[in-house]
Amino acid sequence: MARVPLCLFVIVLLACVPLRADEKADKAQLEKDLQPKLVTIKDKEINVVKALKAIHEQTGIEVLPPDDADLVLKDLNLDKTPFWQAIDRIALRGDLRVSLYGRDGKIALVKDEKGYREMPISYSGLFRTTLKRVVVVRDLETDAHYCLAKLEIAWEPRFQAFLIDTRPESLEVTDDKGLTVEVPTIAKGPQQADGRIAVELDLPLPALRRSSPKFGSIKGQLSITGSPKLLTFTFDKLAGKQEQMQEGVVCMLRNFREAKEIWTLDMALRYPPGGAKFESFQSWLINNQIYLLNKNGKRLDHAGYETDEQGANTAQIRYRFADDDEKGVKLGKSADWRLIYRTPAQIAEVPIKFEFKDVLLP
Repeated sequence: MARVPLCLFVIVLLACVPLRADEKADKAQLEKDLQPKLVTIKDKEINVVKALKAIHEQTGIEVLPPDDADLVLKDLNLDKTPFWQAIDRIALRGDLRVSLYGRDGKIALVKDEKGYREMPISYSGLFRTTLKRVVVVRDLETDAHYCLAKLEIAWEPRFQAFLIDTRPESLEVTDDKGLTVEVPTIAKGPQQADGRIAVELDLPLPALRRSSPKFGSIKGQLSITGSPKLLTFTFDKLAGKQEQMQEGVVCMLRNFREAKEIWTLDMALRYPPGGAKFESFQSWLINNQIYLLNKNGKRLDHAGYETDEQGANTAQIRYRFADDDEKGVKLGKSADWRLIYRTPAQIAEVPIKFEFKDVLLP
């Protein structure tokens, strides 16, 4: 496996004035949140289910075990190992494969007839990039000759991804002699990444001379826009205007209207200036969660919403709540409910570095 030293820089546009104390604290918190979760397991023999349970307890990330729940891993030695490296190490010990498309969209370890296969993998913070395929293309119509690589980029599930650029910001390629190969300029373009923990991208590469059996190295950097976690705001009462702030993110309950069959809540969000930029057709609200929770622990999800206004770092949203006949949950009295609102923490443009060495050509 190709390894990349952990080096993570958060790209945040800052004003040309010194940061205030709270801004410095918010930036420091963001950089901390973008570090990978660490795993420590040291055992000569450990059941795979037990190992994955330990990972869940240490990182908060659930990984589904293989069907063979009795599988024992030998000589597992993880000492403050980043999450993705730990999962790949367990896959190696158990002759398993890592699937990013398990049940309910969760990461899973699976057993198949081919067993574990070492893949070109590069780690960068809380991201894991796998080189899954390389093909050589000859376009008979245009006489173009090039290679096409399939990259799979995954992130720890706590990361709330919105957009990922489909072309690297930088790309360096060498042949089997170590000589740099010219890479054509490729236009960048964003791809939606919300609601997922991985995406696949096609990366055009230059074709090497026929005598070259492999790429010496493929090195580059992609860019992803997202947030390292969701913040949870709790409003114990629905009445009146209320405002809360966490890590520089302000969440406001601006208005509550109670009718017989439907309730309406007006919410407003304000993020620190200088965060990632979105086009007018792009939204950072898509993963937001809102629900009511009563004294008996019953949950009532919203029945719809409209975005009244959205800017670079502000938004106003109107949510509706109604009886949920399917679950048998009624609105009743507003005093019996409290409001839970979950929205991304600071949103940033984060680099994903990758490097693969000695990549064989077909």
